Amino acid sequence: MRFRVGIVDLCVAIVVLAVILLPERSVTVGHAYEPKPGRLREIALEQARLAVAPDNSEAADRLARLLTDVGQTDWAIQVAGSAAKHSDRVSWRALLAVSTAHAERIEVVDAHRYAKLALDACLAAGPEQCPVDERVRISLYFDQLDAGVKSGIDPRIDPAGYQRAVLAAMRIIRYRGSMPPEAPTSPEKDEPSPDQGGTQR
Repeated sequence: MRFRVGIVDLCVAIVVLAVILLPERSVTVGHAYEPKPGRLREIALEQARLAVAPDNSEAADRLARLLTDVGQTDWAIQVAGSAAKHSDRVSWRALLAVSTAHAERIEVVDAHRYAKLALDACLAAGPEQCPVDERVRISLYFDQLDAGVKSGIDPRIDPAGYQRAVLAAMRIIRYRGSMPPEAPTSPEKDEPSPDQGGTQR
């Protein structure tokens, strides 16, 4: 009985020899993200605070913002969203953090929805739990998102057009006290009077 060696057999043999003779590939495991050491300690601290008190909206807000800064927006949304469900009086902080994380991902519809929830929660909490300056900040943030959503422009496709639509819808107010004083204009020179020898004959 004769055996015939074909091209397919040769290819299989070469592949087998390559698998046997090639050295093993080294496998390295690294962090999914590598923030600065100081930032890593801050994240760990807020995680510990949130583990002790899951309804700590302020800790969830700080943790979500730290995670957003290092690009972990999925984690930020999960953390802040969970805290918002547990919290009551100051849930606006966690809701605002969720909105900010969505905005970082250029998900303006979700960012707009959570910004509205944050603003409503802030108003319901009152000035003791949501100070006036925070309420104004959330309101301006919501107005910008609201103008962008109403424009119908997708910021992923046309970021310049989206920005123009937002700026066009927002009122620009100038505080005169912050403007530099205008330089005094030089008075027009009076024409010389005849007594001064200005009349020529």
